Amino acid sequence: MVRHNETLFDPSLDSGAALLSYRTFFNVKPGSTGGEVISVALGQMWAWLKSKGYDPDKLVRGLPAEIGGTAADPVTGTLTHHHDRDGSESVLFVMREVNDSGAWTTQLVLHDPHNPKIKAWVWLEIDGPEGLNAGVPRLARDLLAVLDADDRVISLNDTAATLTPKEVPDLIQALESDERRSPIFVAGIDGSVPFSNWRRKVNELLKKTTGLAPSFVLDAEATRLFNSEVGVSHGIQPFTIRTYLPGFEPDDELDALRHRILSPDSINAALEDPAQKRRLTNILGARAREMAVSQPLPRYATRVASRLHERANTDLLDSIPEVAALPERTPIVAAPPSAQHQASDQVSGAEASLLKALADALTQVFGFNSVSPESVTHLVQLANDGITARQIQKNYQTLKDQYSRIAEDNRSLEEIFIDAEDTRASIQKRLEDEQIEHRDTADERDMFKKRVSSLERMLQKLAPTESDWQQIAEATTRSAAPDNFFDLLEQLKKGELFPRLVWTGDDSIVHELDDHQVVGAWVNAAWSALNTLDDYADSYPNEFQGSVEEYIKNTPAGRTSISKKKHAENESGDVKSNPKYREPRMLNVPDHIDPSGKVFMGAHFKIARSGNLSPRMHYHNAVSNDGKIYVGYLGPHLPNGKKN
Repeated sequence: MVRHNETLFDPSLDSGAALLSYRTFFNVKPGSTGGEVISVALGQMWAWLKSKGYDPDKLVRGLPAEIGGTAADPVTGTLTHHHDRDGSESVLFVMREVNDSGAWTTQLVLHDPHNPKIKAWVWLEIDGPEGLNAGVPRLARDLLAVLDADDRVISLNDTAATLTPKEVPDLIQALESDERRSPIFVAGIDGSVPFSNWRRKVNELLKKTTGLAPSFVLDAEATRLFNSEVGVSHGIQPFTIRTYLPGFEPDDELDALRHRILSPDSINAALEDPAQKRRLTNILGARAREMAVSQPLPRYATRVASRLHERANTDLLDSIPEVAALPERTPIVAAPPSAQHQASDQVSGAEASLLKALADALTQVFGFNSVSPESVTHLVQLANDGITARQIQKNYQTLKDQYSRIAEDNRSLEEIFIDAEDTRASIQKRLEDEQIEHRDTADERDMFKKRVSSLERMLQKLAPTESDWQQIAEATTRSAAPDNFFDLLEQLKKGELFPRLVWTGDDSIVHELDDHQVVGAWVNAAWSALNTLDDYADSYPNEFQGSVEEYIKNTPAGRTSISKKKHAENESGDVKSNPKYREPRMLNVPDHIDPSGKVFMGAHFKIARSGNLSPRMHYHNAVSNDGKIYVGYLGPHLPNGKKN
């Protein structure tokens, strides 16, 4: 959070954003408030401050002011207004208050571009003592009640909105949008109970997510339509609440693990027990808050806030009154020695004139009627004050120059910090994906262990011989995966272990994957995919006549396969039709497969989930043509609407 006190401020962003008590950031649709977003928002802020017993009318633009509290713990506020050359208008309000729990800082940033094609936006943060979370501020509810807000992709309301079938496409589009930065809560119903009762219960449980995440209640028809569009794994069952995180991928079954489901049993138990209800509402609120404060804010917003804080500090410096320069004193020049007698007479006259001038000055400045030691002392003090004032003025200008240099340095540091925040978010996404991958692998491992144990018990009943066990061991033992992608690629190109596979891709892209994996899990996954393809090609057509997808779902006995979650038979319609996404998937094949030397390779294996990297292996199945499968790509996820 960008903090501000009544002293010079460092406008760099706070690295402790995860400790914020509350944050909401939302857009306001152009023209929704008659073009007066800032005045409407400030009106709500004024009313909110008055309801807290504070006096917002004491706020002076650009200067700190005491607007309430006590002499020991005053409530201070600073209001900064800025009009930019492009016609945009920005406002910053910072308030600091102290209560029994500690110090709390509220920051409200408003920006209106005054452009019908660009949305205004609101950024509200509350920062409190470490370990304490703020409830949803009344100011946030008040702002959402009067502003037509959205979370960049979908409406953000002060309560859960009702959706009918005609709004379902908009919801799905918002879920899939790569611009979304907050979770979306969705609740479903089947029509067996009154809709209004269910919606009321949902609002009770989601009351602490206001301003943090959009929430929607689908009616029965909308629930059925939504489920038919996104599939069973990503759907919403009646009387459940599901949290959809950013990065929604309905065609990836593994992705479903990211989007948590609150079951009907948990909901009913919470509604019947007040203590359990408080706990559940706190959990849902904390989930939304954690996402809101951990996601990097848009760069344009942090830059506006930084400029506003710089302006506030400049206004504070400018409020210090500058000291007017005092006139230089004319030095007294001694008379030349050759005119000693004449000089003596002149000195006597000069002394008389000097005494008279001194008396006149004392009378004008202090009201004294005569020259005295006291009056001369006062005059000396005044002269010293003038010298001091000139030094203060010099120091003040030096301070302003130093602040300008610091502000420039901080702008550079801010850019570095924003880049670091983006990197942190990317690493966090990769970690989340790796955890999902690990969970799925562990589930599959446990399933296969149970299956092997069951088969071994069945074999024991058949009384196998030592020779039988040896044959089983040989049949189930394959060459171990290499340690890195360089060796994997060499094995693939040699053709000894994978005689039915042909590599046609770019070696350098594969080699770069080794820079992003540590323990070789990606190599193992790619190795399993290659074994699956080679075994499929070997089984075709004598043992199996279907596609690779069908082979994975119905693998012949004794053949190698891979989890069906790891395979995609084709790309989405958007990827296939959009040249921007289709072209990178036009990959090399021999001329006898296609005279152009390229084919669209939509079929692929999902090697791993790891943020934007999420490596993939694309191939072309030509077993019905020449008995081969052509692997045309192994590397980071190719571009689509979600991956860049």
